[in-house]
Amino acid sequence: MVESFLTWNFSTSPLLAALELVVAYLFFSRVAKQRLPNWGVLLVGLAGVLGQGQLVVTLYDTGEPWVISYALILLALGLVSFHIKVWTAALSALFLTAVRMGMFLAAYEAYTWLYQKNPYYSYTLDGCAQEMKTAAAFVGYLLCALVVANLIAWGRKRRTLPLPLLALPGVVLVSVPIAAVWLGREYLQREQRQALALGSILLAGVSVLSILAYQLLWEQKREQILERQKEEQLRMEQSYYEILERQNQQLRSYAHDAKNHLEAIRNLNQDPKVEEYIAQMEQQLQAYTRRCHSGNRALDVMVDKYVTACELKHIDFTYDVQLCNLEGVEDYDLVAILGNLLDNALTAAEASQERWMELATAQRNGYQVVVVENSCDLPPVVGEEGLRSTKEGEGFHGFGLKSVAKTLKRYQGDFQWDYDKEKRHFSMTVMIGPWETGSERKRAYGTGI
Repeated sequence: MVESFLTWNFSTSPLLAALELVVAYLFFSRVAKQRLPNWGVLLVGLAGVLGQGQLVVTLYDTGEPWVISYALILLALGLVSFHIKVWTAALSALFLTAVRMGMFLAAYEAYTWLYQKNPYYSYTLDGCAQEMKTAAAFVGYLLCALVVANLIAWGRKRRTLPLPLLALPGVVLVSVPIAAVWLGREYLQREQRQALALGSILLAGVSVLSILAYQLLWEQKREQILERQKEEQLRMEQSYYEILERQNQQLRSYAHDAKNHLEAIRNLNQDPKVEEYIAQMEQQLQAYTRRCHSGNRALDVMVDKYVTACELKHIDFTYDVQLCNLEGVEDYDLVAILGNLLDNALTAAEASQERWMELATAQRNGYQVVVVENSCDLPPVVGEEGLRSTKEGEGFHGFGLKSVAKTLKRYQGDFQWDYDKEKRHFSMTVMIGPWETGSERKRAYGTGI
């Protein structure tokens, strides 16, 4: 067993190829949104590992078949598994290939220098030097790839890997050469050399697998937590609208009674000044009555809220919800859809010069259609996964349209947007179909969505 391990070449093994594809997966996942599920990415990577030998034979006449085949496999992995542009995938593949080759050359030069400093190095570490060089080169490749991926993700306002996690491959990268220098001064038994080679490989594997575990588990859990918080926020907003509606009912009741009293006073009055004063009071009472009368209580309250918000921010807000009052949409879903769209419109309009927004609803081909338009001086930011939030901070930014899309799935609906650069005009069109089934309603609300 000892003999077979010491003659095994880690640098040309499928194990190293698989670990390198994990690095490529971690890199692409920072740069773009994943297209395939995890098992699909695994199958693509497995096909790349198994097919590289045949690809090398095909590219043998190119002079660098291993390098070219590696770059082509990375390109295929990026295009098939992620939502990424061709040129972005090509640049990523070239970068990863260049870093991989550079790290292996650097490791070779470093261990050559080590041999020159210690004439006994080749004898004492015979049987494990190759594995240590390969492990150090791989960890260096991992570290460079993740640092660059983090910078790209930070520039695109995507989530980045925490710095303490990146420190792990850095520590391994420093530890392996130090161990080689220290242990190279002593004569090592064969079993010791075997343990040293195995330890170097395990350190390299643990580095990448630890980051992979974070990628697959911790970030997924964080997404779930943020999504649950967003759902709770939507429920709180729905409760707020219900409280607001009860207050409006009380105010309308008070205004109705007050108008009756004012009318009685007007009939008894003969003084023109009192008549003028009564007219002013009636105008004030009118401000407390509901402005929107669509027939859908939840829609009316939401529109009233944004009318007030726009008045405070000096934004011209017009609406037309008479032809379609979205009565087929559950109140909770109406908050998720309309609340997010109007919030985005309000944010963009407030930052523009013209400062206006519009809301209109209609019926088309069995669908309820919502059109939200607003002034928008800056073009929307589009990432690999669609529209990207330009709001500062982490929070729930970026979850608004995700929440809209998730809700629309239950209504067989969809949305699309358009931006007129010359007019500085942004529009969002939402198609809402019928609620699918009663069981879907139960799954959505009975299980907390």
